[in-house]
Amino acid sequence: MRNFYLIIAFYSLFGNVFSQTVAQDWTHTDCITNYQSNLFSLLDSQKVVIMEFEMGCSSCNAAAKFLDSIKQIYDVSHPSQVRFFAMDYWPGHTCTNVQNFVNSNGISFGGFSGCAADKNYYASSSPMPMIVITGGAGHQVYYKNLFYDSTQNVPIVAAINLALSDIAATIQASLNIPFSLHVSAYPLQQDVFLIVNSGGNLKMDVEVFNLTGQKVFDHNFSLTEKGQQKIKLNIPEMADGVYFLRYKKESEAKTIKFIVQK
Repeated sequence: MRNFYLIIAFYSLFGNVFSQTVAQDWTHTDCITNYQSNLFSLLDSQKVVIMEFEMGCSSCNAAAKFLDSIKQIYDVSHPSQVRFFAMDYWPGHTCTNVQNFVNSNGISFGGFSGCAADKNYYASSSPMPMIVITGGAGHQVYYKNLFYDSTQNVPIVAAINLALSDIAATIQASLNIPFSLHVSAYPLQQDVFLIVNSGGNLKMDVEVFNLTGQKVFDHNFSLTEKGQQKIKLNIPEMADGVYFLRYKKESEAKTIKFIVQK
């Protein structure tokens, strides 16, 4: 019975740390580099972000040294894809505390002060430390734990590897989206649109000519998002008539005929 109450107490105190499966966004200025970082921007660029919520404890130091050592390994195998930040949440701590934490442990990553609100999203208690690993454009949380010792090393590495694997699969799936383009120019419609379906990271030149061969539009598009996008062609004073749209991307070029009738 005593063990049962201990289990209930544990989940009452720490249960919320396991409930978050999606990360919460933040923007902080690095105490080491003075560079501003935004979590969702990093994740949307297909990165894995490791956050150590710390307050200068001895186990915080041990975690930082381990996380720094594995980050350096990933810097070789996955250059610039794994990021690591110290997130100091302790009341009254400033960037000076973060700088001392980084320098005293001889570690290579940056960190932020004033992260109590970020920590509270994952746990209302005071972890020593709490490690959270998130990755990819889905902002998924792959690992979170309220304490650190060496038994966590294998689960931490497994979480990073899973995040990198999921990101690689997402990128590959986006590459498999077939490219298509058509022109939306219907009778009585005032504007002309391109409907483009792509895997993202697409550079495309688009030109529009009238029936006499005069070029009335010329633009280079850079589309970073995957899937279908609707793009308005800003062509002033298009007269009724027949037009030809020519697009070029990589080694492919194609001409599409369309009619404007207002």
